[in-house]
Amino acid sequence: MIKKIVINCIFINLKRMLVNMKSNYVIFCLSFLGISLFFTSCDRGYKEWKSEAITMAKSANDITQDEYEKLVDIIESSPDDFEGFLNDDKTVNHKNHHENLKRLFESRKLDISPDKIYSPDSAKKISEVSKFNVNVFLENSASMDGYVKGKTDFETAIKSMLGEIKISGICDSLNLSYVNNVVKPFKGADFSDFTDLEPTSLKEIGGNRSESILSDVIKKTISKVDDRNASILISDFVFSPGNQNHQDVTDYLKDQKIEIKYTFDQLVNNQNVAAIVLHLESFFDGQYYDKSNNGRRFTGKRPYYIWIFGTYSQIKQILSSSILDNIEGGYFNQFVLYEVEESNSNEYKIAKSPKIGNFKVTQAINGAIESAETGGQNNGKFSFTFYVNFSDEIHDNEFYLDKNNYRCNNNYDLEISLVPNNPNDAMKGYTHIFTATTSELKSETFILEVIGRSPKWIDSISSENDINIGEDKEQASKTFGFNYLIEGMTSAFYSTNQENVLNRLEITIKR
Repeated sequence: MIKKIVINCIFINLKRMLVNMKSNYVIFCLSFLGISLFFTSCDRGYKEWKSEAITMAKSANDITQDEYEKLVDIIESSPDDFEGFLNDDKTVNHKNHHENLKRLFESRKLDISPDKIYSPDSAKKISEVSKFNVNVFLENSASMDGYVKGKTDFETAIKSMLGEIKISGICDSLNLSYVNNVVKPFKGADFSDFTDLEPTSLKEIGGNRSESILSDVIKKTISKVDDRNASILISDFVFSPGNQNHQDVTDYLKDQKIEIKYTFDQLVNNQNVAAIVLHLESFFDGQYYDKSNNGRRFTGKRPYYIWIFGTYSQIKQILSSSILDNIEGGYFNQFVLYEVEESNSNEYKIAKSPKIGNFKVTQAINGAIESAETGGQNNGKFSFTFYVNFSDEIHDNEFYLDKNNYRCNNNYDLEISLVPNNPNDAMKGYTHIFTATTSELKSETFILEVIGRSPKWIDSISSENDINIGEDKEQASKTFGFNYLIEGMTSAFYSTNQENVLNRLEITIKR
């Protein structure tokens, strides 16, 4: 402010002198010079900030903590130049600063995503989440012997996952155990030895290996879950009644489903928890025990599963850390579930095209459609395209591509695709593209809801009869009773919200 007053005083005195000299031309030149000096002085800090930020972004497509703090120093050295960057007390508003950096890079068409721009706010959130212990349980019932005969994909995948957990930065301690009717802690000195197994070594670990009472195994696994502990259970998850006299295997499965629901009910009611189910596959060479507990030799590919339990925050950290994406050999399917307390409302943006018919948009982000009319050459159809940002959600991108996970107005059909890796400016900041089409255009509120439910792949890999697994290739790729297990767990997570609406957005449409 003092700088501004001084410059104005100089300018006024110069002008008065020149008026006395009656030199209008010189007055004009010096007046212009004074104005230029004033704006150059006031804008100097911003120009330096902008130049530095662009140079930083071009060098490595990110803004590191050191670079960010250098930009903050520029702002703090010339606060009068950065009114829109500051709080009322003249301190830097980091949210506004981050947003201004984002806009600057977008205007210069620099390919740098917002999550590559360091922010003290996001760093604070990460630091506030304490590291947690990861407790891993590998089931060692007799049905698991075939996965560890020789060097198998199973052993390689589990070993690589444990290694990723160790280096992820989120793990305080990695605690390894084997489990059936009892828990047997791993005695080795190195986690890499945890899966260096053979059928004889699984047998030596002990416990009751003749049956798999999965409700009991799960109960032992999740009993450790709290704010400091997450749990991982590795198993083929095949219900195996053993030699017990079960009159009806289906009744047994139903009883187990109820037990599993009750177990998860207790966990969900006590804390905000989430779970991941991974479907993997490995070569199997050993005895397979069917629903009647008859053992038969099987050699070939068999499914197995990794279940992960933890608080919502822990599960989100595991998913965002790429631990699972880096499992050697990969996985086939993923299912994430958590208790729905209140549906999220995600940002959306209505696109100019593609479309059928015509309409006006009230505003770019979270806008409404007005003056909608059908396309005369398209059998009276109307369609519009919009982008949605699911980047902060716990599910992966594939989940949001499945139309079975959505509910919208009955008169609209949906098409869904991913935003490309090199999106145009309009798509930047969004993850999915939706096109909604109708032959019954009317003024209404278009409602799109994401529904939490068991995915279709669960049914496709579940079996209720595994007697002919040796002769039936389709049965070999399935898991006996798996859908009962999933139903028990899912009903516990979604029991407090009958609609299970994970995400919801509304778009007003007026004709």
